[in-house]
Amino acid sequence: MTKIFLSVGKGSGAQVKDILGAITGETGIGGNQVGRIDMQERNTFVHVDSTQADLVVQKMNGKRIKGAKIFAEKAKN
Repeated sequence: MTKIFLSVGKGSGAQVKDILGAITGETGIGGNQVGRIDMQERNTFVHVDSTQADLVVQKMNGKRIKGAKIFAEKAKN
């Protein structure tokens, strides 16, 4: 699994189901390829299958969840 940073969190009204739905809807990957989702106030870390990480970053960059524009990248840690 690879950890992905998303620039949306609880503070924007997003919930885990919104994050999961956006990832599976935008990328076409199955929910079984998405692992732990750690939501914080201003951002979210999502663990995805390593073979799908680049696709998730590419497809999620610039998308909106609950009105918040997303910046996505592989987490640095």
